[in-house]
Amino acid sequence: MNSGNIGERLRAARKEMGLTQTELAERLGISFVGVSQWESGKRNPKKETLVRLAAILDVPVSYFLGTESLDDEALDFLLRAWKHADYQLTALQHNGSPQVEIERWEHVCDELHALYEEITAKYQTKQETLTDRTTEIVKIFQRLNSRGQQKVLEIAGDYAQIADYQNEKK
Repeated sequence: MNSGNIGERLRAARKEMGLTQTELAERLGISFVGVSQWESGKRNPKKETLVRLAAILDVPVSYFLGTESLDDEALDFLLRAWKHADYQLTALQHNGSPQVEIERWEHVCDELHALYEEITAKYQTKQETLTDRTTEIVKIFQRLNSRGQQKVLEIAGDYAQIADYQNEKK
């Protein structure tokens, strides 16, 4: 994850909501130091925390990552659906609704939670693989002088034009 972009976007979203670092930290149940470190780029929030931040700041998870992907959209949808289902469940519990209705909404909440966990786990595995590969590429690239770096960029550009080496487009 690009911590600089995440931190900048986190700060912007927090300020847009009119929250201080301390207020945001309280909503997350953490120290303000954690928020400060994320915003300064010293540390990265975990994926689960990004989802919670997105909910609190009313932005999609992809806002922090600077990407739009099916996984991000699914997580955003599930988070909103889960919040709605939890609200419904709480309202039913406090209004003395029939037990069968309460159990139905408990089941909905459980199913949404399971889907959320499944997508989050898949995303984390994908991100860890990407991060490992990116780190390896950067280390190799940094060992090269400017001529070597230019040559790698040219070769990579050539390979990017060959269909067999391109990512599948959705």
